[in-house]
Amino acid sequence: MTIGGSIALIVIGAILRFGITWKPAHVDLEAIGVILMVAGAAGLMALLSGVDLGGGFDPPKLVASTAALAVISLGVAGVAAGLYPARRAAMLEPVEALRKE
Repeated sequence: MTIGGSIALIVIGAILRFGITWKPAHVDLEAIGVILMVAGAAGLMALLSGVDLGGGFDPPKLVASTAALAVISLGVAGVAAGLYPARRAAMLEPVEALRKE
């Protein structure tokens, strides 16, 4: 895979994930878009790992445990960031919530 191919996978995946509103019956285009973006990023990292960056820089490496830890941490942070305002909004009386807007 070339750098252009990796970038093309990322772009096509992003278009499928975020840009298309059409939803076919038996195909999840959003999941396919995410898979393409991950494959493009992995291919780009594989290509960049062979580049000599000079002294002081290590080539990028895709470590599965680090990627999993990042996904889990960001998921927990996202849930926590969404629960706090949702809980505050749920505890308000509807009239009070409308009055504050």
